[in-house]
Amino acid sequence: MEISYGIVLYRKAAKGLEVLLVHPSGESNKKQPFSIPKGKANEGESGKDACVRETFEETGIEVKEKDLKFLGESFYPSGKKKVIAYMLETKEEPSDELSWEVDQAKFFSLEDAADKIHRGQVALLEQ
Repeated sequence: MEISYGIVLYRKAAKGLEVLLVHPSGESNKKQPFSIPKGKANEGESGKDACVRETFEETGIEVKEKDLKFLGESFYPSGKKKVIAYMLETKEEPSDELSWEVDQAKFFSLEDAADKIHRGQVALLEQ
C-alpha cells in the first residue's frame, strides 16, 4: 500500500473554517480532484518531515514539525493508498510560485472543499 503524508492547513474566516487544497498540474490532470498538500517520504525521512517538505514545495508555506497535531488516516477507495495527515492553523497565503506538481493552491470553505477534494481524503475534512 502506498503511504502519503500531508497537512490539513486551515484558517478561521468570517464565514467559518477554510482549508487549503492543491490541484495537480498537467494537461492530463485538468479534471482531477484537489488534495491536501501531501506526498511520499523520501528514504530515511520521517512522515512528519515529509509532510513539512511537501507542504512547502506545493504551497510555499513553511511549517514547523513541532506545531503539527496528528489528525488521522484516510484510505482511498481502491485500497491502494493511505494518507496520514496532520493539521495546523495558518495565517499564511500560498505562494504565487508553486511546485511543478501543482497548478493551484487555494483556500476553500469546508463545504466547497468537500466537493473538490479527492474522495479518499474526505474523511480528513470530517475529522
